[in-house]
Amino acid sequence: MSISRIKTIVIFILLIVNVCLLAIYFVDKYDDMVLGNQTRSALVDFLEAKGISMNEDRIPNETKRDIYYITRDIEMERGLVEAVLGSCEAIDQGGYVYLYKSKNGNAEFRSTGRFDITINKYPTGSKSIEKVSEELLDLMGLDAIRDTSEGLRSDEIKKVGYICLHEEDEVFNCRINFTYHADGRVEISGNKIVGKIGYLRQADMLSIATVLVSFAREAENTEGISRIESIKPGYMMSANAAELQPVWRIITDCGYYYIDAATGTLRVI
Repeated sequence: MSISRIKTIVIFILLIVNVCLLAIYFVDKYDDMVLGNQTRSALVDFLEAKGISMNEDRIPNETKRDIYYITRDIEMERGLVEAVLGSCEAIDQGGYVYLYKSKNGNAEFRSTGRFDITINKYPTGSKSIEKVSEELLDLMGLDAIRDTSEGLRSDEIKKVGYICLHEEDEVFNCRINFTYHADGRVEISGNKIVGKIGYLRQADMLSIATVLVSFAREAENTEGISRIESIKPGYMMSANAAELQPVWRIITDCGYYYIDAATGTLRVI
């Protein structure tokens, strides 16, 4: 048998193998899709039995998130303050609390991420408070998106809120409020990520089915929940501000709930 004929046979065999592997791949994908649809349908039925309605198309796909460690960085913190207050004096108050004083205002930062900044007078001109707030966020080097649940307007004060981001995910318990007073004073307060972020490990996340089942059981102890409007992954900063941990935010007709992505327990902001 000639070498060219042998090559042709080998190529033909490899082609058949590749076609078979491709067919197996698409069959597996189809099976996963069918199983996923069956799981979603079963979840909707389970929730209905618990008295909670949810559209099947609002159940998200499975996802992965990492856990990150956080290290407080005093120099980074001071730079943030000076970006809006100018040169300032840092005073260690003890108990991991730092006070920053400037002729333009003052600030206080805690190791838990809690902070308060008062700017004695900040020119807003004809800009909207949202525009001014976003400019201040940029000055401080903070990534955040508008918190539509937070807002207030009156003759004396105007208030707008934001939720901090890590990459594209919301950090649900890191919220920043801007309060604008008629005399030109601006107060910035809330919780922020306290410093540098580093990769710790991949989170061992529960399945969506397990999360929703856990929530339904928790909801049995809460009156009035009858509908889940959305479910979204994100993060929470731990109570000691040492880690970013993945959670699921579930919006219902009775409010917002947060489920630990690794344990399925309710988390409180």
